[in-house]
Amino acid sequence: MLSAPETAFTLSIMTDLRPGPGCEDWVTHYDQCLEEIRFADSLGFRTVRIPESHGHDDGMAAAPLTVLAAVAAVTNTIKLMTYAIPLALHNPRMIAEQAAVVDLFSSGRLELGVGAGGRTAQFDVFGVSPSTRGRRAESALRALRTALTTGVLHDGKDGQPVPISPRPAQDNLPIYYGGLSSPAVHRAVRMADGCLPYDYIAPERNLPAFYAEKLIPALQHSGRDLSSFFFGVGVVLWASDDPERAWDTTIQPALAYRQQKYLEWSGHEDALEGMTSKALRQGVLVGTPEDLARRLRATHVKAPWHDLAFWHRLPGVPHEDAMEHLELTSRRLIPLLDDKGSSGLGAVRG
Repeated sequence: MLSAPETAFTLSIMTDLRPGPGCEDWVTHYDQCLEEIRFADSLGFRTVRIPESHGHDDGMAAAPLTVLAAVAAVTNTIKLMTYAIPLALHNPRMIAEQAAVVDLFSSGRLELGVGAGGRTAQFDVFGVSPSTRGRRAESALRALRTALTTGVLHDGKDGQPVPISPRPAQDNLPIYYGGLSSPAVHRAVRMADGCLPYDYIAPERNLPAFYAEKLIPALQHSGRDLSSFFFGVGVVLWASDDPERAWDTTIQPALAYRQQKYLEWSGHEDALEGMTSKALRQGVLVGTPEDLARRLRATHVKAPWHDLAFWHRLPGVPHEDAMEHLELTSRRLIPLLDDKGSSGLGAVRG
């Protein structure tokens, strides 16, 4: 029988480092990204998540461990997460060796988010069949776990053992598995320390459905429960005292840009089915701090995640707006959640 999960949850940030259209000064943009993460660290957010994707033309993050090495050097307490490395495109030794270095630089703050890889277009670019990604990811995940826990991989000539050196700061560096399909969730429960579902369109509807229809059955099948399994979700969230203006001037244009780029990458019109401006406005978490606190509490009852990460700066959002959003979320939204014992930046798994 599943044990009751904790009632509290932490808040985290995520960024894919995309500036939006028209960026001409990438050095300044990267400096701003680091400044935002440093600010989030000072405000007490749990984690910064950096995704990985390839074959894009607008600067979407392709080297999350490199980014996190830079973040480690300028932060003190915030945890660092890849979100998520597509295992089917990588040699597990390369991931393990780079992860160990980042974990040492951060004094044990790294969490590895990995997955099979979601966008088929990036597999096509490198000549990898998308149909093999699940099998390849499972093999890589097994090797990655072995490398990080034993310090050895049998990947030398004729299967000879070759050391992984240096070793990470953590004896059991957490590995979380991303994906929304039932096979991905079962793989996460069988082989990883947690799962990383996301919903950027209608999280109040879709995250409870994911929890009830996919995560609970997988946990029950493997005899696990949430007391020893990390449940970390990702959403679009924007707190504002004028949410309609924020939607019109900030969030809707950013989401429209993301939709257009996704359409270009996927080449499938049906990939955007149902993603009208009206549907997005009704589903995306944009509102006053009071409204967001109410909606998050109500959804968390039905999908008791441990950590909720939000895009603090969508592509095209100015740096100053991102900084203001971080401060408003910390100063206004968090206390509203804390009042009812429903959340807290340091409440769970800090």
